[in-house]
Amino acid sequence: MAKTKQALKEASQKRTLQDLKNQVNWWRRYQENFDAIIKTNPLATPLREPREKEVNKCNKK
Repeated sequence: MAKTKQALKEASQKRTLQDLKNQVNWWRRYQENFDAIIKTNPLATPLREPREKEVNKCNKK
């Protein structure tokens, strides 16, 4: 019985470590994709600097 509990504990620790690795890899891929989107499409960036034309439009109103 004790061996079974020990084996289950080790298996769950291995699984959680693998889950963490998968999560880290997923976030890394997500970050790379996000960076690629921002580089290719400047309008996708939520915190971009306004262009001069846009500023002028706002000032004229």
